[in-house]
Amino acid sequence: MVTKNSLVLLSSHTITSGEETVTLTGMSSTYNVHLFTYRNLKPTLDNQSLLMQFTVGGVTDTTANYTGHMMKISDSSDNNSPIVTNGTYIKLHDNTSNAANEASHGNVWIYSAADSAEHTTASVDVTYITSSSGFVNSVGHFRHEQNEAHDGVTIDLGGTNDITSGEFRLYGLVK
Repeated sequence: MVTKNSLVLLSSHTITSGEETVTLTGMSSTYNVHLFTYRNLKPTLDNQSLLMQFTVGGVTDTTANYTGHMMKISDSSDNNSPIVTNGTYIKLHDNTSNAANEASHGNVWIYSAADSAEHTTASVDVTYITSSSGFVNSVGHFRHEQNEAHDGVTIDLGGTNDITSGEFRLYGLVK
């Protein structure tokens, strides 16, 4: 039995060989909060950026309506990523390593996704090893500045670079 304040798995995907993108759908008004997680993400090529977009009707929303800010805390230095305005995606992190013992992990809490009268917003917390073997924790927030109902997320590394491996999950939080 599903109880109040429980996470319900809506969609999942595991990559064991190269795929260009991952799209998970299932966000709905049944849940006012959604959680997208990824674990053990590895790119085919070194030094890649992980990009995220929402979906509308299962189709990736590439409009220039994404705004956000990330702050990097690393073992070598701390810095802020530029504030993104009117972007066509949100960069969850960059400079991702593809070394055998290095992977990326993250949680994205998504709010008001299915409410077409509100902007969809999110808070992000990711950790990863850079291509120069640095450890980074990035935290931030973003929103999609167009009132529309979103039903999922799309993740890719930009261009034709494949994701070699990773576990991806989309949850709904029971009201």
